[in-house]
Formats: sequence, C-alpha cells, structure tokens
Amino acid sequence: MKKLNHCVAFGITSNLTFAVANVIIGIEKYSPGLVDKYIIFFDEKDPIAEEEMQVILKISSKAEFRELNMENVHIPEDGLKRFSALNYAKNQVFRLLNEFHKVLWLDADIVIQDDISEIFKYTPMAWRKTVVPFNKKISCWEGNLIGEEYTAPNGGVIFVSDELEDYDSLYDKSCDVMEKLFRTVSMVALDELTFGVLNFQYNLGAKELPAKYNSGCGWKDSQHACLVHSIGTDKFWNDALRHIMFPQWEQFNSIYLAAGGTNSPQKKLKREGYLGKSARSVFAAFKNYDYWCALTEKASFSEAIIPGHNYFKKYIQYFLKKTNKNIHYELIKCSDKQVKVALLFEKQYTNVLAGGTSACEDLISFQNSLSFNLEQNEKVVSLYKIVDESKAIATLKRLMAATVNWIMLTYASKLTRKEKAKLYLKFYYRKIKDF
Repeated sequence: MKKLNHCVAFGITSNLTFAVANVIIGIEKYSPGLVDKYIIFFDEKDPIAEEEMQVILKISSKAEFRELNMENVHIPEDGLKRFSALNYAKNQVFRLLNEFHKVLWLDADIVIQDDISEIFKYTPMAWRKTVVPFNKKISCWEGNLIGEEYTAPNGGVIFVSDELEDYDSLYDKSCDVMEKLFRTVSMVALDELTFGVLNFQYNLGAKELPAKYNSGCGWKDSQHACLVHSIGTDKFWNDALRHIMFPQWEQFNSIYLAAGGTNSPQKKLKREGYLGKSARSVFAAFKNYDYWCALTEKASFSEAIIPGHNYFKKYIQYFLKKTNKNIHYELIKCSDKQVKVALLFEKQYTNVLAGGTSACEDLISFQNSLSFNLEQNEKVVSLYKIVDESKAIATLKRLMAATVNWIMLTYASKLTRKEKAKLYLKFYYRKIKDF
C-alpha cells in the first residue's frame, strides 16, 4: 500500500467529539489541503456514538475512527483502574508511520489560530519541551545519566516522521519503556516521559518546536500563536477567561453545532454556568497579561535562566537550570508604577538563615552590596527591593548577576567538576558576566 503524506492523530473519550471537531475545523481553515487523514483513536470500552462520528465526517470526510489497540502494552491491572487506556495511545504514532510519511499527534484541548504546516518540516521528530527539564524528572535511565540536552515533550503536540531510523520497532520499544516507567516513577505525564526516554535511549534526534506551535493560554503572545493548548483543568469550553481570550474556539464550535453536533457543553450550559476559577479575575488577568508583555518585551537573560510562562498573574517567576524550583526570582506588581524584584527561597530552603551558615553570610553580603532588603518567615526567605517599573528589568538583571553563580554552586544538582570550577571562579573572584 502506498503511503500518504500527512496524518493528524487524536485520542479522545466519547464526550470530547466536539473538541476534536473544533481542532479539525481549525486546521482545515488555516492549513487547507495539508492533512491527508485524521485518525481518531478511542477506547473500545468507551465507544463514540455513531451520530457524532457522522457529524465529524460531515465536517471532514478525511476523518477515520479506530478502536485503541493495546495488544502489546503489558500494563498491570491497577494501571488501567487509575487511568484511561488513552493515556497509552500516543505511541500509536509510530505504527501510523507504516501508513504515512509524517504524523502529528494533537490533544483535543487545542485551538488553531493560524497555519501549522511548518510543523511538518521538523523532521525526524519534534515537540515543544516541558517547562521543567527532562533530567529533573528522570535523572538517569538504565544506569546512564540524562544530559540537559535531552528533552521530553509537552504531550499536547508530538510530531514524528518516517525519517526516524528503524521506526518500525519504536512502537514495541515505547511499550517496553512505558511498562518500566509504570513500575518506577510517578504516573503523572507518563506519555511525555516515554517519548523523552525513547529519544534519549535511542538518540532519535528530537528537535524543539517554537512555542507558537504549542503555546499555553497565559503565555506571552499566546493570542498570536498558531496553536494554543489549554493545559490543566480550565479549558476553552468551561472557563470564561479562556473562552473570551480565544474567540476562535467558539466560532469553530458554532460550525460543529451547525453540522448537527450535540455533544458540546455550549449546548447544555448558559454562559454563567461555565465560569472556571480563573474567571473570578478575568479583567485582572487580562490587565496582568498586557502589563507583563509590555514590561518584558525587550528583556533577555542568560541561558542559565528559565523564564516562567504565565503572564496572567500578578507576578512572573524566573527559574535556574539544574536548581530546585523552590529557589527562584520573581517580579511582583505592587502598583501600576512599582515592581518588587525578589530572590526567594521557599519550603525546605527557608533554613538558609539559620545557625550562622555561609549561605546566611552570603545573603547578608548581597543585601548590603545591592542595597536590597532581607526578609524571613516560616514559608520563605526573600532578598527583595521595590523599584519603579522602568527600572525593574535592570534591577532584576543586577540581582541575577550577583547571585546566579552562587545559587548554582551552592544548590544546583548534577554539576560536573568543570562546571563547579567555572562557577567558583565567576562567583568568588567576581568574574561575572552581565545577566
């Protein structure tokens, strides 16, 4: 059988036909002719209603429904009691490479806002990496340390192609990895970890997708992203903030309803009936988003810094590579004109000021040299300064320049001897680059 070029695959429960229809409508609008086939997997124990299948086929005749095949996945029984079999569906993309040259997996909680055809150029495989580094989730695999150059995907968008070496074997290999992960690590994001381990173990050469092809809802420029992923429990259909911020979703949902769809929550609930928790502060969230976008528009930082993505809140967090997230920097909006610039030590790190430790002495040194304030309570130790918003980024960079190397030298995990020596020289001899 001759292969087709492009496939987009989904895995849904029977109550999410409206969501997958929404994504298909978006792709057909912004990338017409791109996709040869839409494959929609479902659990045989949770069949999709025939009427809903016909609605989706009316929207696109290229849709095809397939029961999930679990024949080679030897998951213990309690695994399927805790999670749907669909948690193990994403590795079906490797099987689909026998039918298609390129396969894109998409979660259903997505809205398409522009052309996504560029994704199919990121061969042999690609994804947008998770915010938390892969080697912070799994430090080693089968006795081999995982380097920071290896990533795991956010599972909402995963692309693979038949340029992958020995792709015929990757489905069975992914099942083996998944079974081992099930027995050794937390089940949270098991699908993502499976792909990360495969990429590491077999050196598959996964590339990184730009954030515009898998943007979170509150991320900078998310309203202009090609594809937005509603990560978490608040979705486009149950949360007013996301519903208002991304009107394209409702436009596509109206097309689904016009085609005869009856599965959408919009059909059953009035507007005031689907206000999620973030909707309590809809206008404040929009205001925060605009404020942080403007304030950080031209800001750039060292590669050691991992910027937070959520612009909806009154603060932005900045994390450090190889360092626990409880140690981080923050910009906190105090008023329309003032910003609190802070370095925070949370939870188990609140004892850094106890007992006259060297960390205590260093923090006091920073307090004096930077003219910052030092505060401690039961939950957090904070080195902070309140400044005019026009000076916030410069003040943050100055704080980072003085403290990043010290933090990584003192608290970071898995540094090589060479990295430690380099940081030692930078910090103790003050050979510090401008962050």
